[in-house]
Amino acid sequence: MPSRRICMESVRNPAVPYHLSEPGESRCLAHMKPWTRRPTQDTRYSSYAWRQMRARVIREEPTCQLRFPGCTWRSAQVDHIVSANDRPDLFLVRSNLRGVCRQCHYKRSAEQARAKRKGKR
Repeated sequence: MPSRRICMESVRNPAVPYHLSEPGESRCLAHMKPWTRRPTQDTRYSSYAWRQMRARVIREEPTCQLRFPGCTWRSAQVDHIVSANDRPDLFLVRSNLRGVCRQCHYKRSAEQARAKRKGKR
């Protein structure tokens, strides 16, 4: 696991106050370029309840339920049928979850993002 280290801006310029970078990054958040910042991870996906539910869904549905072109057929991820951002109350509801392969999950997420952007215009 990457560890925290001194921000590169602090090393290059002694006038810059000492900061620690984020794990795996070379600069702290204050000196990181805006386009390189990673979005913060949703803490719901690191909870014990989610990990248990994810394992259950993949065990119960070992084959991909979406089967888009390029599908690998093996469930490796879990997809929310109704988005967890739209309906947070359905986050851990089994009937709202399905096992999907990585490729199909990326395609469906991209489609949802496109539809959401199109709807905002």
